[in-house]
Amino acid sequence: MIGIKFVGMNIIISLISFLILIGGCKMDNNSWVGTMIAEMESAWIEADKAGRGQKERDGAVNAVVQRYLKPGVSREEAFRVLTDLKGYGFDVGEYRHDGARKWPDGEFKLYADEETKRNFQTLIPRNASRLTARKKYKVERIIFQKYVVITIFINDRDGEVSNVEASIWVDSI
Repeated sequence: MIGIKFVGMNIIISLISFLILIGGCKMDNNSWVGTMIAEMESAWIEADKAGRGQKERDGAVNAVVQRYLKPGVSREEAFRVLTDLKGYGFDVGEYRHDGARKWPDGEFKLYADEETKRNFQTLIPRNASRLTARKKYKVERIIFQKYVVITIFINDRDGEVSNVEASIWVDSI
């Protein structure tokens, strides 16, 4: 009798999980982060419907993010935004000229090999940080996963955000 109830519960749980995946998992829009992501996706969809290429779609997404975090704001304001993103489930990494760490308090590690080191040194000057926040925010029809990436560049000399970039991308299983 107990075994039958246990199997029955497993079937119900599996069915509910399947229906959630088929219908798509959506982020909670009750915070400014959820609102921003919804606006980013809408901008991407509108640019896509207009027949624009990847560069234009990314530009539309960047314009949305830069309403929430503009170049020129202080490092402290950028850290407040990153803290909110982290609390919302984003993975945040800090990349510098010579190494990287999980933000905010991960151990700083030198790049593992010379090629990686050269690539990052080309992208990130000395006395600067590149902070990247990533999150899978939606699963549609089981096989499509949508991700959002927000990258913030901070100049250590003046303590200001020098650039903010964002993108949405889709991956399939």
